[in-house]
Amino acid sequence: MILALSGMLFQVAVLSGAFALAGLLILSAIARRTVENNDEPTPVPNRYAAKDQASPYEFVGVIEVEEKSEEIVAEKPLQFGRVAVAWVKNSDIFGVLGLCSFFVFLAFANLAASGNPKVPEVSSTGVLANFVIFGILVAITVALVYRRIKPIDWLGLRWQNWLLALFSPLVVIGMWIVLGCLAWVGYFAWMEQMCGESSTQEAVKMLRQNKDVVAVILMAIAAAVMAPLVEEIIFRGYIYPAMKRWVGIWPAILFSSLVFAAGHGNAALTLPLLILGVVLVISYEFTGSIWMPITIHACFNGATVGLQLLARFGNIPLPEPSP
Repeated sequence: MILALSGMLFQVAVLSGAFALAGLLILSAIARRTVENNDEPTPVPNRYAAKDQASPYEFVGVIEVEEKSEEIVAEKPLQFGRVAVAWVKNSDIFGVLGLCSFFVFLAFANLAASGNPKVPEVSSTGVLANFVIFGILVAITVALVYRRIKPIDWLGLRWQNWLLALFSPLVVIGMWIVLGCLAWVGYFAWMEQMCGESSTQEAVKMLRQNKDVVAVILMAIAAAVMAPLVEEIIFRGYIYPAMKRWVGIWPAILFSSLVFAAGHGNAALTLPLLILGVVLVISYEFTGSIWMPITIHACFNGATVGLQLLARFGNIPLPEPSP
């Protein structure tokens, strides 16, 4: 009982720490940005000022510096990568806070569910309800942006370089190598010991152990198709560009990736998912199209789902996920 309680507290501390770090990161970036933008230029003496001029300083130069400063602030987010931010408004702070709050709630709800030693049986109706909830989230996100920019331009849907999508399996292999390295150094074993439970996600356990075959098929579709679409539109399509416009590229990458990782509600997987989130944002920046991170995400989830289904319905021996 004491070990279970300490493990749960450790998981709460990890997830809370990830969310808190994301918040502190943004607050520090905003404070630094505010100080930089409010730095007043030093007036330069005007050697050609008339003797009766009230001040010997050339204020035209000051105005020019201020205009240049404003121009730099407006263009700075666009100097790296291809993710547009011109559509972002100050009111989007409410959209970002609302979406992040939902994933904070979801993380701790998943954490509470993981405390149950028995894998809960999820019906097909329950999976369809999740489809509806996440469909509503996407609809809200699109509605927040729709009047300002067309979705095609917002998400770079007219992508021409589809050959780049062929590199998605290579990115997934790279992530598997990262996971293998973390396992080799004992990261997962240490986290499982501290958490008092397996690092396997509840969704993976359900794929292997849920008795409702229809629910399993729907969960596979949700993991391999719907989750990449929904999470990429929300995290990379909306939250990241909004934060990029306000605080710059790298703080925005870390913020969106931290919320993405902790939002899954699995303390042991927070670090690997953080790395995956960073990779997904960078792929979005380099291509300018949401299709690239969606493809990588779908390949990553699809490979995991495929292995679990083969282990369940085929003859491929895989270690059973521990409770």
